[in-house]
Order: sequence, then structure tokens, then C-alpha cells
Amino acid sequence: MSKEVKVWKCEKCEGHYYIKAAADNCCKEKSEPAKETCRACGCEVDNYQLICQTCLDHERFSKAKKVKYSEYSEYEVGYLWDENQDKYFSDKDELEEKYKQDAYEEELSFDPKVIPTWCYGYTERTFEIDIDRAIESALEDMYEDFDDITDKQELRDFIKAWNAKQTGKSYESDYGIVVMLNE
Repeated sequence: MSKEVKVWKCEKCEGHYYIKAAADNCCKEKSEPAKETCRACGCEVDNYQLICQTCLDHERFSKAKKVKYSEYSEYEVGYLWDENQDKYFSDKDELEEKYKQDAYEEELSFDPKVIPTWCYGYTERTFEIDIDRAIESALEDMYEDFDDITDKQELRDFIKAWNAKQTGKSYESDYGIVVMLNE
């Protein structure tokens, strides 16, 4: 069985929308982005951003815990996250070598000043299932006030034991830790 559906079409790109306002604004938004300003310095930023990258970096740096490189190797994971390279490094030597390699590949003389004086730390994330979130997600598909779950605590205990057996890990930059490389 089929049903007729009314849609709106953008006159410029011919994209189809169920809502007339979306069709009216389709190419208007693309060609005329809204002018947004950074909440910190007032410079122009891309649509839907609240802060420019420079101010975000400054804000993250000022709020982060500062750790000396010599002390960081015993802290958490020990990896360094370099925003400029968009890459993590196992230590300071590997980071410096990457900057030297980049200069060589671009046939430039190496300038030690390009090496950052600090990097963000790295944190480890263990693979695990959040059973309460999974139950909550499943409950969203049920009728309102549904609470006919049998042996919920048994499921929690099983998942807790299962999570404890997991050895898989991933790593991600930790913007709350700044590693001072020259200290």
C-alpha cells in the first residue's frame, strides 16, 4: 500500500524537504552563512561555533593541569598529543624527530623553534558496557512507565564481571593535562 506525501523542493539545488522553511533556507544557508562571533575575542567564527580555535586553545591551556615532562612518564598513559601534528607520540624524542622529518621532506632547514614547548596528555579508555545506559535505551522503546524487568541486578552483576575481564583499550587526548616539554 502506498501513500502520497507532499514535499517542498529547493528552487536552486532541487533538494526535497518535508518542511517548507527547510527548502526555503536550503541554499540560502550555504551561500550566505550566518555571521557568528567568538565569545572570547569577538572575531568572526564559522556558523554554529561559539569560540575561535585560538581562544579555545588558550582556554584549554589555562584550565589544564601543568605537568613536567620528567614527571609525566609516570602519569597515566605517558603518550603526548600534539595538536599541530594532529597525532600522538610515545615520547618527546619521537615528537622532535617528526618535526625534523617534516622539515627534511619539505626541503627546509630545521628550526628547533617549531617544536612545541608543550603537548596535551593522553588518557586510556577501557572497553566496557554501561549497562544502566543500555537498559535506559531499551526502555525508551517500551511503553511509558515500563518497569517489568526481571533480574535487573543479576544482569548488572554479570556485566560488571564481564567488563572486568576486558583487556581492550583505546587512547584519546586529555585536554585537562598539559605536559611541559622543556621543564
